[in-house]
Amino acid sequence: CDTFEVQEIIGRRTRNGTLQYRVRWVGFPGQDTWKPASNLSNAQEINKLNKIKDIFEVQEIIGKRIRNGTLQYRVRWIGFSGQDTWEPTSNLGNTREAVNCYEDIMKE
Repeated sequence: CDTFEVQEIIGRRTRNGTLQYRVRWVGFPGQDTWKPASNLSNAQEINKLNKIKDIFEVQEIIGKRIRNGTLQYRVRWIGFSGQDTWEPTSNLGNTREAVNCYEDIMKE
């Protein structure tokens, strides 16, 4: 059985009652995956996971603007109905898929 090394934990969510972490793997750029906490057995990695705070999940990107020369996207957050925010791209490092989806829709 192959063992993969966690480079970084970049997100946390609960799906169907199961705690999951978004994992960035060493040697696999751009191939981040969601894994149940129970699959991450390395004690050192679990300790890293327990330090994660204030991670929010994007529901969708609903707008785009340039403000003071900075590209921003209007973000709708899961679990925060009616609290959309304008975010610079630097705040959206873990949400490229949502940004790409928005840009694709706007091209059509």
